[in-house]
Amino acid sequence: MKSQRIPFTKMHGAGNDFIVIDNRTEVIDHDAFTKQIPLLCHRRYGVGADGILILEADQRASYRMIYKNADGSDAGMCGNGGRCIALFSTTIGYNSDHTFIAGSSIYRAVVRSNSVVIHFPVESVVRIVDGSEDGEIYQVHTGTEHIVLEAGPGLLEADSELITLGRKLRYAKAFKPAGTNVNFMTVKGDKRIRLRTYERGVENLTLACGTGSIASALTAHSLSDERTNRDLYTVECDGGELEIGFNHNRESGIYSQITLKGPAEIVFEGIIDI
Repeated sequence: MKSQRIPFTKMHGAGNDFIVIDNRTEVIDHDAFTKQIPLLCHRRYGVGADGILILEADQRASYRMIYKNADGSDAGMCGNGGRCIALFSTTIGYNSDHTFIAGSSIYRAVVRSNSVVIHFPVESVVRIVDGSEDGEIYQVHTGTEHIVLEAGPGLLEADSELITLGRKLRYAKAFKPAGTNVNFMTVKGDKRIRLRTYERGVENLTLACGTGSIASALTAHSLSDERTNRDLYTVECDGGELEIGFNHNRESGIYSQITLKGPAEIVFEGIIDI
């Protein structure tokens, strides 16, 4: 069988890392390529990444972003991935202010050097889920599925405990069939949050999660006494800080005009030989 050589760019957003591929000329056979994703994302036998970002042509926006988890499964919106592909797109000719499609939604990206702001078209609410022995669980959809739990500083730094609890909740009956990402946060005050996320599809803790940071900021705001219509939270992840902006309607509880700001970096370029 003849091998296929595919150019790629390795990128990260606050430590959440991705293999980015320009597929405007349809160099990828999706079915065949998807089978290779777990190997490509493997950190010893492949390039190593939390997921794959594929840029494809789409007449409804500047381009379409397809995001695949490290296990090859389909994923919803990825905030850190969105910032990375937005920066990548400017290196192949797209404007610094542009739109892209992820899932069924159109997002706006504004690239300023290595800082990118993503404007989310989604409206979200924070719902309480019965967590019983695991404590209060908050469910927030931010373009993909998330739950948020408050965690003390001791638990927040206990990797093995977070992984065990994250794996348990990720597959919990209440979140089937899609499953969920699991966020553990400590609210530090002054609109700052310390966050660690167990990501579905990676099946481990990651250095940062953009949509998880949004879910956690909205949850923290819902638990506070804040009465402002527009707010800004800073989320401290292992890989760096992210800024979350949003509007809040106190009567309906709806969060809208959500923005995610954070870093995006190109690490290296190479050729995948499949």
